[in-house]
Amino acid sequence: MLPRLGQLNLQGPSAAAGSRCFIGVDLGTSKSGYTYAFGNEASQIKTPPTWTARDQTGAPKTDTALLYKVLPGGHWQLDCWGKAATEKYIELADPRCFRLIKGSQFKLALSEDRASLPPEFQLPYDCPFTSEQLITQMLTCLREHATSYLATNAGLRLDSTDMYYCLSVPAGWSDAAKDVMRRSAHAAGMTLRAETRPSSSSSSRSGFNGATLDIVRGSIGSRDQWEGCGSEASFASEASYMDDVGGAVVLVHEQEAAALTACCDPLKALAADLKAVPGDVWVVLDAGGGTVDIAMHKIEKGTTEKTAHLSEVRRSLCLLNGSTMLDQRAEEMLFRPLFGDRPDEYERWRREEHQDYITQMKSWESEKIHFDGSNDCVIPLTYTFNYALQQCVPRENLPPRGRLNVSAEQMKSLVFDPVIDPIVQNLWGVLSKPRSSDGSSGANVLVMAGGFGSSRYLLQRVNNMCGPWLGREPVTPGDANKAVVLGNTIHLQHPDTITARCSRYTYGVNVLRPPEPCCQQHGKLCKDSKGGVLCSTHFRPLIRVGEVVRVGEFAGPLSVHPTPGSKTASVDVWVTPERDARHTTEAGMRMLGTVKIDVRKAARKKWGLTVGKQSSKDYQIDLYFDFGAGDMQVRALDRTNNTEVCTTVVFCADTAAGGPVALPAV
Repeated sequence: MLPRLGQLNLQGPSAAAGSRCFIGVDLGTSKSGYTYAFGNEASQIKTPPTWTARDQTGAPKTDTALLYKVLPGGHWQLDCWGKAATEKYIELADPRCFRLIKGSQFKLALSEDRASLPPEFQLPYDCPFTSEQLITQMLTCLREHATSYLATNAGLRLDSTDMYYCLSVPAGWSDAAKDVMRRSAHAAGMTLRAETRPSSSSSSRSGFNGATLDIVRGSIGSRDQWEGCGSEASFASEASYMDDVGGAVVLVHEQEAAALTACCDPLKALAADLKAVPGDVWVVLDAGGGTVDIAMHKIEKGTTEKTAHLSEVRRSLCLLNGSTMLDQRAEEMLFRPLFGDRPDEYERWRREEHQDYITQMKSWESEKIHFDGSNDCVIPLTYTFNYALQQCVPRENLPPRGRLNVSAEQMKSLVFDPVIDPIVQNLWGVLSKPRSSDGSSGANVLVMAGGFGSSRYLLQRVNNMCGPWLGREPVTPGDANKAVVLGNTIHLQHPDTITARCSRYTYGVNVLRPPEPCCQQHGKLCKDSKGGVLCSTHFRPLIRVGEVVRVGEFAGPLSVHPTPGSKTASVDVWVTPERDARHTTEAGMRMLGTVKIDVRKAARKKWGLTVGKQSSKDYQIDLYFDFGAGDMQVRALDRTNNTEVCTTVVFCADTAAGGPVALPAV
């Protein structure tokens, strides 16, 4: 039974201990946090009451920020993290020996559209860490905070309690990016038992190498060839990583987590008549700091009268239009133009007075949150900002009284509308386009989650353009920031609530086939052992973009006949946004990675035979792909004795694969 959100106790510790602890972690671009529970009831979900000694608000999230001290020799040492990192950096008397790294500088590096990110969202030139290492460090801090708090205040027994973690990821991330998050979670110590967890002191000082690991039970292990991956240290142990991918770490899409919170709690505090009725269609717009995810789910009848399931009915969208893009627009259109024909002076001020820059952006943040489309904005400028202006701008052009006055119309046209227009237009496209399942359009309920989702101007624009396609006015949780982090823990408690997902890509493999007329243009011709002409780039789809697949259903089998005497067999997996692709050489196609099968272990350990003595036809392995999970899962079955075979998925680097796949807008 899934209780309503009104029954959740969101404050204070739980004086209970059990054999299992569920922790939902939300690593956001701007804010991060976690919720926890010791049982399967949503009413048992809680949040830590405070984050740091300076944060007494009881907020469920803290800043996604890491503060490093630069030691002699260029070595970076972690000083503090979260909101404490931001506040300490602002108050430093001499910040030259410190570096503040924000989530927008490392999380967005995993986005498919990272090539278009502005320079301020990139890591400092002297940063010795990769984005993956910084994600690992932030997850380590969250995990250590959670285990320390729960052991002290909630009766957690680290030596006997199995820990299960759920991490939310943007819907637009590739399978390779999701694998980076899974691997980072393991390196951060998010494993079943405490004794396998590395300490933060070692993880903050070393690289995190994604070693190739053999995974059993049909799960996948992987080594990502991500550009710049470190190699100074490896995972704690292969066995603990098996436990991790076997169930200790679960991935869920951010908009799915928000949908779970909305479905399990019909938001009674805001709309007493809102119910999760089987057959209704709900749309979730999860607008966070970095990305905006739009997903459409159909409510299905649950196993009991008071439960419900969610089935995705349309391909989710992921837009790089989060609230941090408003910050970038504010700098580009409001602050930098104040310097007239000397924009280089703004960059100099931003670089040399980084503490005041952080303070200046906090002043902007206050105006951004309260803007509703009708109010004029007054943004106080810091002392050093005003001083820098006075050195290069005529007196008559200086902002009056050291404050920047922006009218509501200017704020909309210069800052908000360029970011919000694509969100509203894509949401309109999702709502207005008839669904292939039933030919209907529109939705019964629209849930707006995430910090940016509570923007009054965004809500106004959505109402004006999309209102006719909705059964009621959009619903916004009282604290939209909690929607995703609550849903993460609910997903651990009830993983079967999400019953189907819609594929965002067309996945497939390349096969040898006789040439067709189109092969003269796209194919690569070769000859077989008998001299027959074949095309080596034919594309066999496993699942097409937009197809709905039930969770736990496998596509396949794809039969593999290893070459006699070889130690491994491999199959390349290709991905494209096109539904009817026919060749792996077509535009938009890229290789996602390679599934490697350890033939030597399968033959010698399970058969007790030598592969070299077998013919390729005698030895057959069937591959099955699960595209209904949060990320791609692979199983390999040895048909000669019906046992599972160890496999490894090696994802390709985007630089080697020709860059990210650009998904077409609705």
